[in-house]
Amino acid sequence: EFGPGDAVLTVTAQMVGAPVRLTGPVALNAADSEPLGRYLRRLGLEGPLTALLDGRRIEAAADLSAAASSLSLRNLRLGLGPARITGNARYTAAEAGARGRFDAQIRASGIDIAALPPLGTTLGSLRDHDLALTLEARDVRYGPAGSGNGTIAASIQSDGSSLVVDSLDVADLAGASAKLSGRIGADGTGRVSGRLKAPVAAPLLGLLERVWLGEIRLLPAFLRDAPLDLAVTLDRE
Repeated sequence: EFGPGDAVLTVTAQMVGAPVRLTGPVALNAADSEPLGRYLRRLGLEGPLTALLDGRRIEAAADLSAAASSLSLRNLRLGLGPARITGNARYTAAEAGARGRFDAQIRASGIDIAALPPLGTTLGSLRDHDLALTLEARDVRYGPAGSGNGTIAASIQSDGSSLVVDSLDVADLAGASAKLSGRIGADGTGRVSGRLKAPVAAPLLGLLERVWLGEIRLLPAFLRDAPLDLAVTLDRE
């Protein structure tokens, strides 16, 4: 057990096999996450994940399986302030002749979109990897004064140059909604399409800004405050 400040990291794991793999339960608890975030940044670990360690209480636990080229977290339970996340995740690094891969099945609640750091750089680092993501989020809001009635459900897969959006549904995020689905094959054929609607564009633009396109933050305020009703079609040339 060790940790900067009041943080406590507990690792009850064993090394097995050849090549060596570390397996076993891990847990992290800190009433104030800011000293932990500051410590990780001194080690050179910058990015949106360390940005979340801004003083909010953190409680995390998972069954870990780690080797040189892979990392698996099962029975993940993460509490960060009012946000709660559970699920499983696995990362496999790219090797000669094989693409890397990231798989995750996540359930979340109590998320404030406006309080999330930009995640685009993290997702951008996965562009050379295949992806399979299933997400169910409830009690989602935009801003501290927003209602927590929003839901987000997504099932997205990529395999090389192909992209499959089985579903991407956003409902009641400060009155905003979005529905996208479709597929684009490796040869460029296909289409992902749907509709975005909102009485005020800011919640949906904020969601896109944080998970995909950081440049949206440069849009003028009058566009963020305007209603939104768009039919969307994504093609690959």
